[in-house]
Amino acid sequence: MATDKQIAANRRNALKSTGPKTLVGRAASSRNAFRHGLTKPLTDDPRTLAAARQLADAIFGAATDPERRELHMHIALAHLEIRRVRVARNHTLSLLMTALDDSSDAQTLKHLGSFDRYERLARQRQKRTIRSFQKGENILDRKT
Repeated sequence: MATDKQIAANRRNALKSTGPKTLVGRAASSRNAFRHGLTKPLTDDPRTLAAARQLADAIFGAATDPERRELHMHIALAHLEIRRVRVARNHTLSLLMTALDDSSDAQTLKHLGSFDRYERLARQRQKRTIRSFQKGENILDRKT
């Protein structure tokens, strides 16, 4: 348990933690969510879960078996994850095309390579889930 002295020190330090001060630092910080957002699980967003449920029902119909329904959901989430990577890649490409004379081009090009990795991982999850679905396996016991 923290002492009163530690709590006071933490509060003083928190007042000093105001984030980046320079324009360059703020610009870099503003891209963090975009850069690292592709690693965030889709299941953290309720709207995405609702979209996945709607997609799963549209593709497979409303399954009554809970395990089957969950499997349909995994397939739909894998599809949405691939789409998310492609949207992010297209956004980055459009930024690159509109700012060809900008000094951040090298950094933008560097990030383009990471999209391939994210899409490859998403495709692997999708293929694994679909294979399990076709074999009738229960993938819910495995980590996807």
